[in-house]
Amino acid sequence: MGNKVKFVFIVSLVLNAVLVIGFWVYHNFAKSQIFKMAVMVPQAEKNLIVSILPELESGDSERITALEERLRMNIENAEKVEASS
Repeated sequence: MGNKVKFVFIVSLVLNAVLVIGFWVYHNFAKSQIFKMAVMVPQAEKNLIVSILPELESGDSERITALEERLRMNIENAEKVEASS
């Protein structure tokens, strides 16, 4: 009976160690993904500004109106996503 209890105890310790290591790996992976997304936000904003600036500098009222409509539509879509989450 003593060997059986010792075996169960060792298996329990090994499984707990695997669980702790799994949580640690998941935590590090999630943290790195969050950091990557945080880095992507300013890049996306820069890309948006770079794409908008030529439209505004063109002085073409049709292009500016189309840009305004796209921006309004993007704002509405973002509000819908925020409301649904």
